Amino acid sequence: MVSHESQNLAFRLHCPDVKRVYLVTEHDDGTTRTSPMNQSRPGLWQLRLNLPAGAYNFHYFASDGQSITTFGGPGLEITRG
Repeated sequence: MVSHESQNLAFRLHCPDVKRVYLVTEHDDGTTRTSPMNQSRPGLWQLRLNLPAGAYNFHYFASDGQSITTFGGPGLEITRG
C-alpha cells in the first residue's frame, strides 16, 4: 500500500520476456483501475499516473499471467507537481 498527497506517481518495473504489463491500482474507496504500461527499453516498463490523493494497493500484472505485488518499494516514485 502507498499513501500520497501528490498526484504525480511514476511506476517502473523490470520484467523481461513478457509482451505486455499492466498496473492495477486499488484505491481505499474501493475503486479499481487497470492501466497498460509502456515499454521504454527491452524489459523496462513504465507508467506515470495522476491519481487523487489517498491510499492505494497496487500490483503489476504481466500478460503471461505473472502477478508481482509491491508495497511502496522498488518501482514507485512520488513527485510533487
